[in-house]
Amino acid sequence: MANIQKGKSPFGIFSNFLFDGLKDPNSSEAETDNVTVKSLFDYTNRCLSDDEMLLNQEINLKQRPFYIEGGLGGFVLTKTNVKKNIDPRPNEKAPRKSYYSKYRWIAENIYRHERITLNDLYKFILKTKPEPFLTPIRGKSITRYEPVKLSTFESYINGMQMLGMIKDRDELVLTAEGQNMLKRNQANYNNILLDLIQSQFQEVNLTLDALESLIRFRMITRRIPTASELYKDVQKRLNISISSSWFSILLDLLSYTGYIRLTTQKTYYPYW
Repeated sequence: MANIQKGKSPFGIFSNFLFDGLKDPNSSEAETDNVTVKSLFDYTNRCLSDDEMLLNQEINLKQRPFYIEGGLGGFVLTKTNVKKNIDPRPNEKAPRKSYYSKYRWIAENIYRHERITLNDLYKFILKTKPEPFLTPIRGKSITRYEPVKLSTFESYINGMQMLGMIKDRDELVLTAEGQNMLKRNQANYNNILLDLIQSQFQEVNLTLDALESLIRFRMITRRIPTASELYKDVQKRLNISISSSWFSILLDLLSYTGYIRLTTQKTYYPYW
């Protein structure tokens, strides 16, 4: 019998995997990017054999497809190409309140001063009130916008130090990577940032490919790929030890480099 997720799809799990395999690069032959009859079967069978893919869902996975060669195993059904929209320059469309924009503003101002204390940079924010650091203060009749608290600003600095953009010193000084992100009119900003993000994930034995696979699996099973849900998958499926807040920040930064996509509702998608 077909395993149908009630209220989620008129198709069975097998059909969903079969359809999704026609556009998922994981179903193609690695050397050609072609989705063949045999590679599509292997993909579908592999998905149905993975008990962890359907976490917290009461679905019977005893259903197994079978394969008859018939001389058509190598027949090409479609071709998949992963096209990532990674522009090496900064993403000017990133929201001003995103970590991506906040980190970039901080890096630019440290680079401009060469070195500056945290307190002096915070005083500059209090004076100029840049948009990335304004937070709404609701009154009885009006809402005014004031800079974030010093403790909140310190958390941004700590994040940049963890990422490897700022040196861990009393004065704020950019690392070699941080300086290179700002050189040549920031022509290589996203490429260097992507390397720093990747290094952070590698420290907890999480690769970007594995993260992307988790996003695809969540989409295949018709579950919403939000940061909180992806964090649960990272813990349960891969046994990764990383704080949920730092994982969310890295995911935010990763999305604005263009490595993965996101919606305005903060759900994340791989490139097909």
